[in-house]
Amino acid sequence: MKMNNKGFTLIEVLLSLIILVVAIVSINAAFKQFVMYKSKMDKYKNIYMTTLSIKDMIISKKLTENTAGSGELNGIKYSYKVSLAAKGFTVESDTETSSIGKGNFELYLYKIDLKVGNKKYTLYKTQFKKVKEFEFQIPHKRR
Repeated sequence: MKMNNKGFTLIEVLLSLIILVVAIVSINAAFKQFVMYKSKMDKYKNIYMTTLSIKDMIISKKLTENTAGSGELNGIKYSYKVSLAAKGFTVESDTETSSIGKGNFELYLYKIDLKVGNKKYTLYKTQFKKVKEFEFQIPHKRR
């Protein structure tokens, strides 16, 4: 009598099923990890873009000492406070083509404490304020 040895044994089938299950579980775990990291990256990207937008919004404003503000952008709460860091430097610009114009200017350096979500940032902004030029008159000597 001849035995037909062309099929798989039960042990071979079970081993191949175990290998297949381990591969499927590994791929599933890797996919879940990828989805988790992608959602974290999307969250951080949203926070980063929101922080840049808030920074640009504050920097574009005309700042004054002790200015404060707060709000919400893209679902993220923020607050900021402006303080004067330095004042009184005089800058002279002699061309009208410069970014500040022609004349004498006083330089203000503002420190901006920005809180976005639970993160704190410190920004600085300079502003120029035109100083009125004084006309000095030399008194005439009386004879």
